[in-house]
Amino acid sequence: MRTPHLLLVISLILSACGTTAPNHNINENTKPLTFVDQLRQGGHVIFIRHASTDQTQQDIDSTNLSDCTQQRNLDELGRLQSQKIGTAFRQLDIPVGDVKTSFYCRCIDTAKLAFDKSIATMEITSIQNAAPEAREQRITTLREMISTKPTEGKNLIIVGHKSMFKEVSGQLLEEGEAAIYQPQDDGSTILVKRIRPENWGNIMQPTNKTASAN
Repeated sequence: MRTPHLLLVISLILSACGTTAPNHNINENTKPLTFVDQLRQGGHVIFIRHASTDQTQQDIDSTNLSDCTQQRNLDELGRLQSQKIGTAFRQLDIPVGDVKTSFYCRCIDTAKLAFDKSIATMEITSIQNAAPEAREQRITTLREMISTKPTEGKNLIIVGHKSMFKEVSGQLLEEGEAAIYQPQDDGSTILVKRIRPENWGNIMQPTNKTASAN
């Protein structure tokens, strides 16, 4: 039989050895990175649908995309949206790498007003009126862009169209709305957030509305 003295000794030994549950909150004061902090580190692909356009205009000639007079162009709101997006990126210190756009003037103008640069490429130009082979190639190219990690410390910007984005993601974007992706090492990608143009300043959760024309 154990004596009270022996039980007391055992109790003291166990207490000294720390038999209580370990503390897993050693870094409890370490705060997770905010969304903006993540963007500041780079590594994201940001698809932006061109900003607001003049719905009274139409795309007349898709064979000569250098002629902006034959296309639907940004309206005053669209120009303002583009400028505000660029201002938010600068104020939030979000690094911008390449800015790739469709050849349509509304996409190039959105990029230049926001980021003061644009690399127009036919590979991500609208699939409207495109031949079936070109259509599939452009969809494949955009999908690869979204799932490929950009230059270290930078974010890749893509300014394109609703129709292209819907084919790749199954989702619709408002004019000026952005979808932010984080490519993974295994080739997959995570949709981190969608942001309406007026919400860049405070990174508020966007709300969805019915999308308009491409």
